[in-house]
Amino acid sequence: MTLLNFVGFETGQIGADGGQWEEYSRVGATTTSIDSSIKRTGGYSAKVNPTTTAVGYYEIAQYAATGERGLFNSATLWYQFYIYITTLPASNSEELMSAHDISNFYKFALRVNSTGKLMAFASDGTTQLGIDGATTISTTTWYKIGVKVGTGASAAYEVKINDSSELSGTGNLGTSNNARLTIGKRTNRNGNSVVYNYDDVAIDNADYPTTAQCKAMLVNADGALTVWTIGAGSGDKWQQVDDLPNDGDTSYLLSTVVIGEAYTAALQSTAAAGISGTILAVKACGVFKRNTTTSEVDLRFRSATTNSDAPNYNAGASYAAIFKLFTTDPATSAAWLLPALDSIEVGGVSSNTSYQIRGTMFCALVWYIPAGARNYGFIF
Repeated sequence: MTLLNFVGFETGQIGADGGQWEEYSRVGATTTSIDSSIKRTGGYSAKVNPTTTAVGYYEIAQYAATGERGLFNSATLWYQFYIYITTLPASNSEELMSAHDISNFYKFALRVNSTGKLMAFASDGTTQLGIDGATTISTTTWYKIGVKVGTGASAAYEVKINDSSELSGTGNLGTSNNARLTIGKRTNRNGNSVVYNYDDVAIDNADYPTTAQCKAMLVNADGALTVWTIGAGSGDKWQQVDDLPNDGDTSYLLSTVVIGEAYTAALQSTAAAGISGTILAVKACGVFKRNTTTSEVDLRFRSATTNSDAPNYNAGASYAAIFKLFTTDPATSAAWLLPALDSIEVGGVSSNTSYQIRGTMFCALVWYIPAGARNYGFIF
């Protein structure tokens, strides 16, 4: 299997309508939000609550080499997410997930109806594939949903609930590859109000992702590289980049204009973060914007003494998060071992000789199987 992305919404915020944060983009400034009260694991989940004909959704894809948002390009993808439904459609059905191609056309859509049954739809969004599912989705309960989406006029699809196959078959799933996942109500189908929460999303290009969860490791000290200076805020340098959610321009570090000069922050231990068991992947996260004029920065991830950079991100006028995903430890090129996380650092590298960058938050997001974990909705 090749894990392409995981998202647990553990940065605690989402970008501006249409902008990038952990999600590729979102639509619905008043119908999408981060929820700290209803979550499967960690501190947050993503909520959509469109009323009647309104929509609200998040797009999730992968990351370019620079760390900014990019699109998948796979004939078949396996999508997995957890959903908690507070309000089902009052009648008929509404979407809760869809897959889209590079042009953002539908490939596949998954709906839930007023009785809690799942329904699969072809690339036109309106042709039902097969019949309604047999399982009744209850409200206020977390469910793991797995969806396989192929490509072609008669391509294979499958929908799983808590690892059991619910719907499967073939249908017209479009001739262009999978490029992005949508969670939420992307298109109004029947004028219903719905309330969904999503957590622990994962996408793989070979099979259903391993059941896991996401937590954040937060900054708690300066790391090995400390050349950047304090642009706003007080205290030690690391205290300007330790807030989650980030505090924007209230506190931030300022890069130099010397190529290669860096700042990296040390992170709390796995024990302090509550991370145990088997580590499947780690994402470095940095939140940057330009200081005056558009400038470049390299996101740096440091494991032991090995530096791995996502180069030449052109930061804009608003803060945005960029990421670099590691399914193996760059210090060893082997699978992650739990103790290795206790030495990782995240930061930025100056890559412009004229203009500076502001960095306001660094952290690492960890995708892992907790020691003693069980499957399905909750972690025990």
